[in-house]
Amino acid sequence: LRIFWIPAVPPKADVSYSSYECLITQTYVDCLLERKDKTCKEAIKLELAMLSMLATRSGSQCVLHTTSSKRRPVQAEIPLEQCDKRGKCKCRLDGYVYDSQTKKCIDIDECDTLEPNCSQKCVNHPGSYECICDPSFFRLEKDNKTCVRNDKDPMWLLFAHGQSIWNISLGGGSFELQKAGLQKTAVLDIDVLERRIYYADVGSNSIERLNLDGTFPHVVQKYEVDGLEGIAVDWIGRNLYSLRRTDIMVQTLDGRYRRALYKGVMRLPRAIAVHPAKGE
Repeated sequence: LRIFWIPAVPPKADVSYSSYECLITQTYVDCLLERKDKTCKEAIKLELAMLSMLATRSGSQCVLHTTSSKRRPVQAEIPLEQCDKRGKCKCRLDGYVYDSQTKKCIDIDECDTLEPNCSQKCVNHPGSYECICDPSFFRLEKDNKTCVRNDKDPMWLLFAHGQSIWNISLGGGSFELQKAGLQKTAVLDIDVLERRIYYADVGSNSIERLNLDGTFPHVVQKYEVDGLEGIAVDWIGRNLYSLRRTDIMVQTLDGRYRRALYKGVMRLPRAIAVHPAKGE
């Protein structure tokens, strides 16, 4: 932990840095004051009021200086290490471990060593960690680990089966026919933005789409569908990728501007997938 600035105390100000906790809290206050032009002013006021209240709880004499003032460089860093008279040392804060070789407290990477069980992604911070979710579709639960969906739509698994497309509930208790009358289909993908299914009917040499409710079927492509091993929808970039024999092709979702991304590079391919959020 490195703190490089503390407030210059006015001569008559009743400010005490006698405790480690008080100094840590005051340093955070200073940080808020430094970035007040970049942060919502009302939020700054609320945070300063909250910190002042916490600092004076239980009769503490820690009185925070919550107005901007001239500042001076800190004379020494606040050490994380705390040693007793016998030379036995430990770290003042959780999330650190004392290294007897360097005689320093080093950060524990909880994401790597403690397996914090984040639903989606774990981000390590000095002395702690944070579980985060994809904000486009998920929010973090009160346990600060579990990601839950923002929407309440029921979840279904869509699959192509020969002459038809079906969906099945996650529990497997309910089936629903999505599209019938096809000749030979085995690949599909979803446009989550416009809620459409894209699928290839190799038997009729076509790539088609229809709404998730089964309405408005539309032919996207009527050529070079034989030998197709997979399709993938980039619902952000609004492109359709297809894997055919040894080639990877791309076109817009309505079938225009089709061109080869890679020719003759694949060997025995079976499927293709894209990651729209990362552009991969």
